[in-house]
Amino acid sequence: MWLVILLGIGWLVHYAMLKRRITAYKGSIAHLEVRLREMEIQRDGPRQKAHSNLNQVVESVHCPEEIELLKLLRELQSILTAALDSLANKQSSSAESRYIGDAAISVNHAADAYLLLRDRGRVDASKLFIRPMVDVVISATAVTKQRGFLFRKEYTELLNVQKTYDKSPDNEARANKYLKQLKQRFQQEPGYPIECKQITARDAAEVAGLLPAYRTAYRIYCEFTHSAVRAVRGYLDNATDPIDTSMVIWAVGVMLNHLRAHTAARIPDLTPFDKRIQEAQSAMLLAWGHNVPEAPNKC
Repeated sequence: MWLVILLGIGWLVHYAMLKRRITAYKGSIAHLEVRLREMEIQRDGPRQKAHSNLNQVVESVHCPEEIELLKLLRELQSILTAALDSLANKQSSSAESRYIGDAAISVNHAADAYLLLRDRGRVDASKLFIRPMVDVVISATAVTKQRGFLFRKEYTELLNVQKTYDKSPDNEARANKYLKQLKQRFQQEPGYPIECKQITARDAAEVAGLLPAYRTAYRIYCEFTHSAVRAVRGYLDNATDPIDTSMVIWAVGVMLNHLRAHTAARIPDLTPFDKRIQEAQSAMLLAWGHNVPEAPNKC
């Protein structure tokens, strides 16, 4: 009898303790939920504020002319993105056509990153994307102007890759095998000229008819890429800040031209942009001391 009573008392005590723990647990969960909601408010508040103030940031960093250029670039880059999307699942008509598509993707990526940084006032960082775009535009233009240049470019890249490996019979055999496959791939196009001859950036510019751009813009922006002393110390900023965005507009415009001429990309009528593109390109040419063409350069 006493045993039953003791067991009953023990059970009641255990039940009371368990109920207290459950109540405390629910209270902790409720407190945690409240704290999480507070954290979400704190987290989303600055984010929403940052988005709402983005235009103010751009306006405070850039002059009105630069703001207009960035607006133009943003529109053109959207067109370039859509043009590249239209090439999805389409076969290229030639090795050159495929390369133009790849080159346009590269310029599109760089222009996208440039805009992202420029919009946030990161002018110094944005400059690092200009030289790669100039390089790609020169190479792409050379590829369109001289059949066989693309093979020489890939051959040169193979030689450069070989420099990263130790000289050994095995590595030499792998390189020869790749070169043989490279030749076979290009020879699938009847009459394709195969010439195992190295090229330089200057060679590409000469074939492309862009030696002035190579001697000025390419070399200047190379200094940012390679951390030249006068670039790092800001000595080139006054000369390049006003022209940076025009350089990117030029690169995007050239690639839109190449896509239209050498691929099946769908590109809308760019006549509404002609005047603004011409103004940007004229400013770029004047900055580097080149003559400005009288006729508008239509995309």
